[in-house]
Amino acid sequence: MRGQKPMRIRALPERFGLADAALTLVGPLFLLLLLEGFTRGSAAEALKWIARFPRMACVNYGLFLGVCLLIGAVGSYRVRAVVTLSLGFVCAALGVCNRYKLYYRMEPLLFTDAAQLGEAAHAATGLQLDIDLGEIAWIAAAFAAAILLCAVMMRGRRRGGLLLPLAGVGLVTVLWPLCTFSLLGGEVNTDLAAYGREGGTLYTAVAAENNRRETLRVDYSEREVRERYRALAEQTPAAEAECPNVILVLSESFADEIWLGQYLHLTRELTPFYNEMTRGCRGGRLYAPKVGGGTSETEFEVLTGLRSKYSYNPYSMGLPPVNSLASVLRNKGLRATAIHLNTGVYYNRYANLRMEGFDAFYTTDTTTRTFEKTGQYVSDAEHYRAALAQLNATEERDFVFVITMQNHGGYAYDDFRTTFGADTPFTDRLSQKAERTAANYCWLLGESDRALEMFLNKLEAFEEPVIVAFFGDHIPPFGTDVYEELGVAQTGDESHMTPYFVWSNRENTVERADLYAWELGAYLLSAAGVNDDPFFHYIEQVRREREEKPTGAREDDALYDLLSYDALFGAQYAYAEGGLTPENERFQIGGEMRLLEVRARLEDGQAVLEPVLADPTQAYELEINGEISATGRVDADARNLTVRCVMRGFSGSLWNQSNALEAESVEALLAQSGAP
Repeated sequence: MRGQKPMRIRALPERFGLADAALTLVGPLFLLLLLEGFTRGSAAEALKWIARFPRMACVNYGLFLGVCLLIGAVGSYRVRAVVTLSLGFVCAALGVCNRYKLYYRMEPLLFTDAAQLGEAAHAATGLQLDIDLGEIAWIAAAFAAAILLCAVMMRGRRRGGLLLPLAGVGLVTVLWPLCTFSLLGGEVNTDLAAYGREGGTLYTAVAAENNRRETLRVDYSEREVRERYRALAEQTPAAEAECPNVILVLSESFADEIWLGQYLHLTRELTPFYNEMTRGCRGGRLYAPKVGGGTSETEFEVLTGLRSKYSYNPYSMGLPPVNSLASVLRNKGLRATAIHLNTGVYYNRYANLRMEGFDAFYTTDTTTRTFEKTGQYVSDAEHYRAALAQLNATEERDFVFVITMQNHGGYAYDDFRTTFGADTPFTDRLSQKAERTAANYCWLLGESDRALEMFLNKLEAFEEPVIVAFFGDHIPPFGTDVYEELGVAQTGDESHMTPYFVWSNRENTVERADLYAWELGAYLLSAAGVNDDPFFHYIEQVRREREEKPTGAREDDALYDLLSYDALFGAQYAYAEGGLTPENERFQIGGEMRLLEVRARLEDGQAVLEPVLADPTQAYELEINGEISATGRVDADARNLTVRCVMRGFSGSLWNQSNALEAESVEALLAQSGAP
């Protein structure tokens, strides 16, 4: 058209000047310093990391630069400044989260942690955060001032260019696949804390995601899976014995005196019962997948026989239906119950335990009971009493999985020497924090020992056969500073080792065997004489053929990897071939909820309805005619009532519900209740 200017494609944005370039090039450096500074505790530590590992710092900077170049496509200067400023505060917040995830779980932030955002508020409860608010204020102020200065200097809008966003896309596209553990000179494993310290936070998260996605690509066919599984099934012998009651105890942060004695000069036995008892049964050391944290990974490996390396934190990602000790033993007629006397929100257990085949899951969210605490958490003794109650409450035999909380870190929130009269059972001269941490932990171990003695003595007299597998999920999370003071290695095989034992109330075999966590479930089934599941039987075969002690770099087994891939990421052809359906559609959070009757009484001219449950300690909300009633009040002349009890989750999701009872009228309910 006459007079219309031809369209010009610009390379650089219009009026691309010094402030524009500074915002584009210096912004990524600020973002990197914010993330690494808060992760490492100070800006000085972040600068030391840059000086020591300049190559890795450049890769991290390049990833941030790619993002900032993409922001450069925005036409408004001030919008760009605000977006960059917002990214800075996000990096600061992520750095703080990363610092304390490393401190308490010995694991850096990963992209898969997005699945755990709902747990963040609960997870922060009870943590002792030593954040330097002054340093945060100075860094945040400097960052904000720099961005705002650029915003003042760059008013208005401008026409963008193609070069910056294309460069940003290209930079991220090139750098992203280069982020691998091999570039750090390490082997692929689940111990990521060391990689985070060397490679940086963003690099490690990308490398972990790249490795996770690489794991998903394997040669895979239905025919091969079915044939290999069928061959395993044909080689698997029938069970040797009738299945006993099975109790699996995940003892939170439990470490024995052999491990603790490497770092403390102890003056007395901390766990005399445990020490004596384990001399007369199966036991040894267990290779846990994480150092000083990672309860869910160890739990997953023990229950399923699968390795957590395939997805780093399988529970947080959410499981498909997966065969486990619960589904295997449920198919043998046992009732599979999980008990965790803490809030159950962590690690998606309310969904994952259903997928593993459990019948019921009890937590502090599902009951109105109060429990005694030892320190900050519900005691081991309470967990064991709950397990004994479950054994006595059912006619059939039981598989009870107990996840204790008593010894959970951190340990410096109190001084048990003052609160409970604990002693200092070591002669080492330590800092105040390290001494309190170590003394508190030693006292907790003694309480665990007394609770375990009570538990096994009760089981010794139990009329039915019981086999117990007990294991520590990881070494105690003292914190990186206390680890360094005590000399506890934070890398290497020794830091992964925890104790375990397998004990029976009938007859015990003395055997020492070091295991990987993913081998313990198969070992337990074999010790009970009931290991006729093809996959678990194969794991036990592999374990028996292995003579060397466990290390973190065991060579992969092609058949094991194939069946693991099929179970976690594939079409589960092996389950179809074996007729396995692990998911328990009858899974009940808080156990069966049975409404026996509804009582009524008059109060202030209204009727108050009071449900009577078979288990009077169950937590519930009252539902009247399909609506939740906080007070249980209805009009005294109300008719045609339908009443039930429900249990709802934190987001309002339905966890459990009782049967419904109907009443013709309030008058009828009052008469049944004997109310005047």
